[in-house]
Amino acid sequence: MNDRKLAIVAKGIRIELNCEHVDGLLRRREDPRGARQPASNAVKYSPEKGLISIKLYKERGDAVFEVMDEGPGIPPTEREKIFEAFTAAPTSRCRPSRAAGSDSRS
Repeated sequence: MNDRKLAIVAKGIRIELNCEHVDGLLRRREDPRGARQPASNAVKYSPEKGLISIKLYKERGDAVFEVMDEGPGIPPTEREKIFEAFTAAPTSRCRPSRAAGSDSRS
């Protein structure tokens, strides 16, 4: 979330954190984007003064990481892709842009 601090402050987003003791359930070599990407997306798509709720808890011997926000939501068919970097839902507010220095007149 460090890379999103400016956006959090600029948008007045509130963060609610609820973490249980889950030592021994997390693996150090786990891909860190698995947790970072959903949290980053929550900041990106949350409305101004929105609330992001982040929970880490145990369930049946597993660690569960949960991110909830007040953004527009993700269509069920696109939910598995949220763990991939640079993926946006088809209804996202992102628009493709030209690379710097490219000439659209050609």
